[in-house]
Amino acid sequence: HGDVDAVPADGAHAQADECQRHQRVRGGQQADEEDRAEEADPLEREQAVALQQLDADASGVCLFAKREALAIAWRRVLGDPHTELRWLTLVRSVAREQGRITSPLREAGHDLDAATRYRRVEVLAGHALLDVTPETHRTHQIRRHLASIGAAVLGDDRYGHAASNRHLFERHFLDRPFLHCASIELLHPRSGASLRIEAPLAPDLAAVVSRLRAVDAKP
Repeated sequence: HGDVDAVPADGAHAQADECQRHQRVRGGQQADEEDRAEEADPLEREQAVALQQLDADASGVCLFAKREALAIAWRRVLGDPHTELRWLTLVRSVAREQGRITSPLREAGHDLDAATRYRRVEVLAGHALLDVTPETHRTHQIRRHLASIGAAVLGDDRYGHAASNRHLFERHFLDRPFLHCASIELLHPRSGASLRIEAPLAPDLAAVVSRLRAVDAKP
């Protein structure tokens, strides 16, 4: 989109040097830009600025502005209430079909309003794959909110359930929080055009889903 790059982080970290190894995506469609990247000014590539941070060990859409001067407008759009981030997460317990969590979250000694919507996508071997949309942006909001209703994110060492995490690691090789930023919908800060940027489920998480489906398929 000219002044911003969206790249899928399918590894454990959402750092620029990691993400630059992957193909860029434009509105959810992957586009091979290797030729143009080679022709671009190397200094400009080094100055790419992260517009948002994923939780440690999460995967999914990463947004980078090509220069710091362009980042201000994009960060403003990302903070707009109409911007929607959708996450996929696998949680302990089956969970309700849908819900909205509104319990305040404490940060820096203050209780802050927070709201998280979720919808159950699939039941997998006694766990639930959820489509989650945070309406506010608090630290570790999804992980903390889901843990508060007994549906902790699997693989989450900080807020999760130790025995369940160990089971998923030993049986299905889940070695990080099952938390993936699947899409971001926002308005272009200059043109006002509606953009939807997507990242497919990271391969390691997709493999966990396949193994759990295989468990359900057994007679």
